[in-house]
Amino acid sequence: MRQSTTRVAFAVLLGLFLVGSANAELLMHVTGDAVDLDGTNYGDAVYDVRSGLNGTIQAGTAGEASGITNPAAVIGEGLDFPGSDASYVDFGADLNPGSDSLTIAFWFNADKTSGVQMLAGKGNGGSGDAGWSFFLESGVMNVRGHDSTDTTTRWGQRISGIAADTWYHLAMVIDRENDVVRGYLNGSNDGWVTGGGAGGIDTDQLLDGGAIVNTNPIYVGRRITTNAAFDGTIDDIQVYTQAFTADEVKFLHDNPGAVVPEPSSFVLLTIGALAGLLVWRRRRV
Repeated sequence: MRQSTTRVAFAVLLGLFLVGSANAELLMHVTGDAVDLDGTNYGDAVYDVRSGLNGTIQAGTAGEASGITNPAAVIGEGLDFPGSDASYVDFGADLNPGSDSLTIAFWFNADKTSGVQMLAGKGNGGSGDAGWSFFLESGVMNVRGHDSTDTTTRWGQRISGIAADTWYHLAMVIDRENDVVRGYLNGSNDGWVTGGGAGGIDTDQLLDGGAIVNTNPIYVGRRITTNAAFDGTIDDIQVYTQAFTADEVKFLHDNPGAVVPEPSSFVLLTIGALAGLLVWRRRRV
């Protein structure tokens, strides 16, 4: 009996210890599924099923149809944008990462790859504006950011070869602990480069002590300024307060719709599994 109690106590302590290595917090999860929408017209809601940071569908004037539709996507349905400045989703001015790490990931399928198309961003409408953004330019995908504390350095990565009518999993990891930013396409950082291109990306190194703080809303489907609307579908947007490893980003690509466990869930799963193992071993004795 004493041995069993000791083993259970050990399992609890081990689970609590593992919190430190499982500290991903899912800040935002927009599935794009029909069940998580309040319609697809102007003023309708796009629900964030994690934190309640719900988006509002926008259009040119109040009451105007947005042109956003809800077709089948990678997981259930997604948000399909018509490539018009009038049609986008506004998630408000929350989720300022400050000096914290951040991982943003989602699926996308572009109807065309020409011109400049902003898929999602918080600020960073221009290369010198603070914030973060994902934008497609003539078949080149860019993940880019600019610290509020530095007016010159534009950090990010880019990758060429994006084709129309093709689903891709896209992620940006802002790693403040190691002061780097990484882009991932279909779970891999292979092929991503820094420098050159029209996106104005100077480096993949983050400024030590840098931070992103602004009052701009998170826009999906266009940038904060006009003339860069996305023509295509976006699905399953996830935002985490952690710099994911390459394996964690690959997990999101390999398991569409899944999320990386939060600390509380991870601990419960660990303790449950260990306790179950102890019961099984006790029955065998």
